[in-house]
Amino acid sequence: VVMGKNCIIVAAAAIAGSAIIGDRVTMAAQIGIAGHIKIGADAILAARAGVTKSLPGKAVYMGFPARPMKEAKRELVYPRRIPEILKRLKALESERGSES
Repeated sequence: VVMGKNCIIVAAAAIAGSAIIGDRVTMAAQIGIAGHIKIGADAILAARAGVTKSLPGKAVYMGFPARPMKEAKRELVYPRRIPEILKRLKALESERGSES
């Protein structure tokens, strides 16, 4: 592993061999980085991020596989919306069934 300057590694980080970590990268708790991966300078890996491919710097990543935080947060919301979506779907099906 090649580690850049001024990086922060918080508890329970796992970094596989031949990874290249840029300068000033922050790795929060319980992150994992696969082998032969490059992390760009000034990247932030939020807690429990799983890095399976190289990531450019100057961005915040989270989730598994690690992706930009905004995208990952959006995906976290969808499972909570399933009951509402099912209710709307049943209402549409009932409405459609009464038309035929």
